[in-house]
Parts: sequence; C-alpha cells; structure tokens
Amino acid sequence: MDTVPRYDMIVADKRKHLPLLLLADEQESMIDHYRHMAAALMAGTGDSPLTVPFYEANGFRFHHRVPRGIADTYDHPIVGAGVQVIDKVYFSFEYGGGGRTNFAGNLT
Repeated sequence: MDTVPRYDMIVADKRKHLPLLLLADEQESMIDHYRHMAAALMAGTGDSPLTVPFYEANGFRFHHRVPRGIADTYDHPIVGAGVQVIDKVYFSFEYGGGGRTNFAGNLT
C-alpha cells in the first residue's frame, strides 16, 4: 500500500476540484488567483504550526516569507492553532524528471 502522498499535475477541468481546494484555502477568490499563476511547484501558506510542519515533512523547503502576507490579503482573520496567522511563507518542491512523483521527490 502506497502511504506517501503523490503529486499529479491537473491540466484540465481544474474547477471541478474546488471543494478540495477550499480545504487548503478557504477563500475562493484566492484560489482563482492561484489558478492563473505559473505552474511552478511553489506552495504558499500561513506561518502556522499546523501547516509549516506538513510541508517540511513532505520534502518542501522554505523559500521566502511575506510579512503580513496573510493578514493583508484575506477579508477576515485566519486562525491556526488558536492564533491569528499574519505572515505568509512560501515553500518550494523540487522533483526530477517527468512522470508522477511523490512529495519526497521519488518517481512512482
């Protein structure tokens, strides 16, 4: 049984995945913004003790921080682990070759 999450590129009909995407980002206008950006494997998230360890444990590396990147973007406070999330942090994920990869960067 494969217990390592895998990354699959979605190239068509992306809108049908909206319910899943809303679990990652609760504001639909932000998801629309992300959908129109370049298709690099870069993840932006709130600097929260709930999300940062997830990315680090799955092979993502810290890339940069945007001070107040969450607080100044959303129309309501974002709370993680009981505290307001203020900064946005970006993580990059490097993978080799073509084909499907899991978050650890291994071809599957």
